[in-house]
Amino acid sequence: MRPPSGSGPSAIAGYERVTDAMLQRWQRSGPKRKRELIRPSCLLCMALLFSLFSSSSAASPRPLLVTSADGAEGFAVLTALVSARDPSSLVGCVDSAGSENSLALRALGVALRPADDLRGCFSGVSFALLAAPLTADRAARASELIAAAVAARDEEGLAAAFLVSVIGSTAAAAPPSVAEYGAMERELFQRWGDVPGAVALRTAFFQQNLLLWAGDAREHAALRLPLGPAACLAPLSSRDLASVLAALCAPAGLPPLGELPFLPAEGGAPAALELSGPAWLNGSRLSAVATATAGTPLGFASLPRAEAAGVLRRAGLDASEQRLLLDLLSAQSALPPAGGCEALQPSAGLPALLGRPGAPVGAFFLEQAAAFAARDAPTAGEGVAGEGHHHHPRTGWNSRVIAGYEAAPWQHGVVLLLALAPVGLALAACSLARGRRGTLLHAMCFPDESAQSGVEPGWRLL
Repeated sequence: MRPPSGSGPSAIAGYERVTDAMLQRWQRSGPKRKRELIRPSCLLCMALLFSLFSSSSAASPRPLLVTSADGAEGFAVLTALVSARDPSSLVGCVDSAGSENSLALRALGVALRPADDLRGCFSGVSFALLAAPLTADRAARASELIAAAVAARDEEGLAAAFLVSVIGSTAAAAPPSVAEYGAMERELFQRWGDVPGAVALRTAFFQQNLLLWAGDAREHAALRLPLGPAACLAPLSSRDLASVLAALCAPAGLPPLGELPFLPAEGGAPAALELSGPAWLNGSRLSAVATATAGTPLGFASLPRAEAAGVLRRAGLDASEQRLLLDLLSAQSALPPAGGCEALQPSAGLPALLGRPGAPVGAFFLEQAAAFAARDAPTAGEGVAGEGHHHHPRTGWNSRVIAGYEAAPWQHGVVLLLALAPVGLALAACSLARGRRGTLLHAMCFPDESAQSGVEPGWRLL
């Protein structure tokens, strides 16, 4: 028998050592001892072949870094990426290795690196998602991330950097906290230069952010949002952002820019991709979808900005985070034309890249039905973030609240499949060997039948 082509030197050496030992034991043994050796030897042989073929055929995806991985956006995206990529190819740059989010990521198999060593964070990765924290220092932190990404491109061969931005960040009337993301985009494009690979992912308001209003919704039996009665919103699932990132970082590399609806950044470079949810909804329609899917009757109330800030404060957000989320709702909501919200078109970026529309907000409410279910109202100062979650001073409010994170059950199935695969291969090989007297596999799988036949097995495998 010869090892599979494409196996590395160490694998071949191990293969030769095991097979030589098996052959020597076989030649020294009598008929009875041979029968005792046959079945474990067969299983060992099949397991070795399986491992060799697996190692030679499986290609690991190129490493992908997500910054602020223990923060709100980074954690939500990274946990969703675990379902789309091999966790061993994911790297998280975290502010606190002992935080709840960091421990959850480590349990999923994601490699964690400290954010106070950005050079180390970017070392050896091919792609990077630059997600600035939601805290007041986000502009300064984003500048540090951009500088580290450019250095990694020059020194480490970083292929692409994707900046998490927001829709409306480049508008002339953008609120200051939203306009900060436009400044981040300009800095990235200016520092990156004319070399392809710098992309701004302009996102709509995340559906998962609505969990910050869950406690208030339980208390008042209504979604009380700072939206006018006619204003429309197209919230995006953070999991769709992860799907877009996985597609852009696929082994085939970045798709040709001309095939995607990129928007020109300053200077005309096609480097921005807008991502929104699949439909525009006003507040009443949003609450109706929540009622139908979550199973809890919820009305809608247009809340003044100051009162909405109080809701977010009770949910654990600081003043800077409150201002950012309220500004996003203000900047990204649109007054409908005569045809209503249905006449507004969602952005084309996500369906053009993924070949499907984004996840509807009803799927979010269905998944988070328990969070919006009617029950005793939380105490003052508790809100959503008070339910066993913690606010981190640098990464922002704990995104386990907004990510809807649960450990992926498919991992257990993969482990079980890998454990049973050698046995399955051995049984399949024995099935093929039935009736083929005089072959090595027949002698291994059917020792009694082979001994009774009187045919001495040769060294032909099958």
